[in-house]
Amino acid sequence: METLEGIDIDSAVAQAQSGDLSDMPVWDVCLTYKGASYKTLQLAAPSPEDAATTMGQIVALLNQQAQAKGYEPAFGWAIGVCPA
Repeated sequence: METLEGIDIDSAVAQAQSGDLSDMPVWDVCLTYKGASYKTLQLAAPSPEDAATTMGQIVALLNQQAQAKGYEPAFGWAIGVCPA
């Protein structure tokens, strides 16, 4: 797995998710970079569609960070836990 210095995944997730999430179901999603598994995230969202919308926002934020740091903006995601 490529190390991406200066890319703050936790901050991007926090920026995309706000408010009281305690009563919402949690969805597993696999953050990818250049098509390879990077990190499993758990998102609180009322539906799979809302989780997908949130992941789109997170990926956009991470790709902005990547480009600003000189990395290829190649983050993506897939449903479920990243394979080991």
